[in-house]
Amino acid sequence: MKKINLYAPAFLRIIFAIYFYLSIKAEVYSSAALVAYGENLTKLGMPFGNILAYISTFSLLICYALLIVGYKARWASFPVIINFVVAIIYGHIIPAHTISKALPAIVLLVLAIFILLNGPGKPSIDEGV
Repeated sequence: MKKINLYAPAFLRIIFAIYFYLSIKAEVYSSAALVAYGENLTKLGMPFGNILAYISTFSLLICYALLIVGYKARWASFPVIINFVVAIIYGHIIPAHTISKALPAIVLLVLAIFILLNGPGKPSIDEGV
């Protein structure tokens, strides 16, 4: 069996983390966007939507920072996986969206699972240079 290229996970985790940081930075830097996110979670049926919005946003921000540098990347992928599973269920399956609307969340979930299974790759703090 051919071993995976050690640099492939690093490329994927860095692109993944930067992409998602750019997509959540509106919630991080704008309290109005964070409140709107919380209200949206409440409308989707999530209990304590406003509190979950803060927990989700800031835990993901920490996880993406850890993923970028490759420190505890496997552990950092767990909250990301949980977040995307919940997002896919509550945000796409329950409202019966088409696959095209759910595809970005599905791709990010698959990337987080890939990092969980394969580690951060090189270069990273976990695996060295």
